[in-house]
Amino acid sequence: MTPHLTPEQRQALSEHPDQAVFVIDDATNRSFVLLPAENYEKRDSSPPVGTEALAGEGNAPNDAEHKKEKLGELIAATAELFGGDVSVYESFDPEYPDDVYTVLAVRTRLAPAEAVRTERDWIRRSQAIGRCLDDVRLSIRFAQ
Repeated sequence: MTPHLTPEQRQALSEHPDQAVFVIDDATNRSFVLLPAENYEKRDSSPPVGTEALAGEGNAPNDAEHKKEKLGELIAATAELFGGDVSVYESFDPEYPDDVYTVLAVRTRLAPAEAVRTERDWIRRSQAIGRCLDDVRLSIRFAQ
Protein backbone atom coordinates (compact mmCIF):
# COMPACT_ATOMS: atom_id res chain seq x y z
CA MET A 1 0.00 0.00 0.00
CA THR A 2 1.31 3.44 -0.91
CA PRO A 3 -0.07 6.24 1.29
CA HIS A 4 -1.24 9.41 -0.43
CA LEU A 5 -0.42 12.99 0.51
CA THR A 6 -2.89 15.07 2.45
CA PRO A 7 -3.82 18.45 0.98
CA GLU A 8 -1.76 20.15 3.73
CA GLN A 9 1.32 18.05 2.87
CA ARG A 10 0.85 18.72 -0.83
CA GLN A 11 0.69 22.47 -0.16
CA ALA A 12 3.83 22.40 2.01
CA LEU A 13 5.73 20.49 -0.68
CA SER A 14 4.56 22.88 -3.41
CA GLU A 15 5.67 25.88 -1.32
CA HIS A 16 9.14 24.32 -0.87
CA PRO A 17 9.62 22.25 -4.05
CA ASP A 18 13.35 21.65 -3.68
CA GLN A 19 13.50 21.21 0.09
CA ALA A 20 12.63 18.53 2.59
CA VAL A 21 9.48 19.29 4.61
CA PHE A 22 9.45 18.50 8.33
CA VAL A 23 6.09 16.98 9.43
CA ILE A 24 4.64 15.67 12.68
CA ASP A 25 2.25 12.74 13.09
CA ASP A 26 -0.37 14.17 15.48
CA ALA A 27 -1.37 10.69 16.64
CA THR A 28 2.12 9.58 17.70
CA ASN A 29 4.06 12.87 17.90
CA ARG A 30 6.75 11.27 15.70
CA SER A 31 8.65 13.46 13.26
CA PHE A 32 9.06 12.69 9.57
CA VAL A 33 10.61 14.30 6.52
CA LEU A 34 8.84 14.50 3.16
CA LEU A 35 10.74 15.15 -0.03
CA PRO A 36 10.25 14.45 -3.72
CA ALA A 37 11.60 11.05 -4.80
CA GLU A 38 14.07 12.62 -7.25
CA ASN A 39 15.53 14.67 -4.39
CA TYR A 40 15.78 11.54 -2.24
CA GLU A 41 17.89 9.83 -4.90
CA LYS A 42 20.39 12.68 -5.10
CA ARG A 43 20.31 13.74 -1.45
CA ASP A 44 23.43 14.34 0.58
CA SER A 45 23.84 13.66 4.28
CA SER A 46 22.72 17.17 5.30
CA PRO A 47 19.83 17.35 7.75
CA PRO A 48 16.49 18.54 6.34
CA VAL A 49 15.53 22.21 6.53
CA GLY A 50 14.21 23.12 9.96
CA THR A 51 16.12 20.42 11.85
CA GLU A 52 19.47 22.15 12.36
CA ALA A 53 18.82 22.35 16.10
CA LEU A 54 18.38 18.58 16.34
CA ALA A 55 21.86 17.79 15.05
CA GLY A 56 23.70 18.94 18.17
CA GLU A 57 21.22 17.74 20.78
CA GLY A 58 22.92 16.32 23.81
CA ASN A 59 26.36 17.26 22.51
CA ALA A 60 26.37 20.88 23.66
CA PRO A 61 29.32 21.79 25.90
CA ASN A 62 26.83 23.03 28.51
CA ASP A 63 23.42 21.38 28.19
CA ALA A 64 21.75 23.83 30.62
CA GLU A 65 23.04 26.80 28.64
CA HIS A 66 22.03 25.10 25.37
CA LYS A 67 18.50 24.54 26.69
CA LYS A 68 18.27 28.14 27.93
CA GLU A 69 19.25 29.40 24.45
CA LYS A 70 16.71 27.14 22.74
CA LEU A 71 14.00 28.17 25.23
CA GLY A 72 14.70 31.81 24.35
CA GLU A 73 14.21 30.95 20.67
CA LEU A 74 10.92 29.23 21.48
CA ILE A 75 9.67 32.16 23.56
CA ALA A 76 10.39 34.52 20.65
CA ALA A 77 8.67 32.12 18.21
CA THR A 78 5.64 31.87 20.53
CA ALA A 79 5.27 35.65 20.70
CA GLU A 80 5.63 35.86 16.91
CA LEU A 81 3.12 33.11 16.13
CA PHE A 82 0.41 34.21 18.57
CA GLY A 83 1.10 37.95 18.44
CA GLY A 84 1.07 38.33 22.20
CA ASP A 85 3.10 38.55 25.37
CA VAL A 86 4.60 35.37 26.77
CA SER A 87 5.13 34.57 30.44
CA VAL A 88 7.10 31.57 31.69
CA TYR A 89 6.48 29.49 34.80
CA GLU A 90 7.02 25.97 36.12
CA SER A 91 4.21 23.52 36.74
CA PHE A 92 3.64 19.81 37.26
CA ASP A 93 1.05 17.11 36.75
CA PRO A 94 -0.58 16.27 40.12
CA GLU A 95 -0.47 12.57 39.20
CA TYR A 96 3.30 12.81 38.56
CA PRO A 97 4.58 15.55 40.90
CA ASP A 98 8.22 14.76 40.12
CA ASP A 99 7.68 15.67 36.45
CA VAL A 100 8.19 19.42 36.29
CA TYR A 101 7.27 21.31 33.13
CA THR A 102 8.15 24.72 31.82
CA VAL A 103 4.96 26.43 30.69
CA LEU A 104 4.88 29.22 28.13
CA ALA A 105 1.65 31.16 28.69
CA VAL A 106 0.77 33.40 25.77
CA ARG A 107 -2.02 35.97 25.72
CA THR A 108 -3.48 36.26 22.22
CA ARG A 109 -6.22 38.10 20.38
CA LEU A 110 -6.59 35.25 17.86
CA ALA A 111 -10.00 33.62 17.50
CA PRO A 112 -10.10 30.18 19.18
CA ALA A 113 -10.15 28.25 15.88
CA GLU A 114 -7.16 30.25 14.61
CA ALA A 115 -5.36 29.67 17.92
CA VAL A 116 -5.79 25.90 17.52
CA ARG A 117 -4.29 26.05 14.01
CA THR A 118 -1.48 28.23 15.33
CA GLU A 119 -0.85 25.76 18.15
CA ARG A 120 -0.11 23.08 15.54
CA ASP A 121 2.46 25.42 13.98
CA TRP A 122 3.88 26.06 17.46
CA ILE A 123 4.33 22.31 18.04
CA ARG A 124 6.18 21.94 14.75
CA ARG A 125 8.34 24.97 15.48
CA SER A 126 9.19 23.79 19.01
CA GLN A 127 10.22 20.38 17.72
CA ALA A 128 12.33 21.96 15.00
CA ILE A 129 14.06 24.24 17.53
CA GLY A 130 15.19 21.34 19.66
CA ARG A 131 14.38 18.07 21.39
CA CYS A 132 15.73 19.52 24.63
CA LEU A 133 12.38 21.35 24.87
CA ASP A 134 10.25 18.21 25.27
CA ASP A 135 9.29 19.33 28.79
CA VAL A 136 7.84 22.66 27.60
CA ARG A 137 4.06 23.11 27.50
CA LEU A 138 1.92 25.83 25.96
CA SER A 139 -0.94 27.65 27.67
CA ILE A 140 -3.08 29.87 25.44
CA ARG A 141 -4.94 32.68 27.15
CA PHE A 142 -7.44 34.76 25.24
CA ALA A 143 -7.37 38.54 25.61
CA GLN A 144 -10.67 40.10 26.57
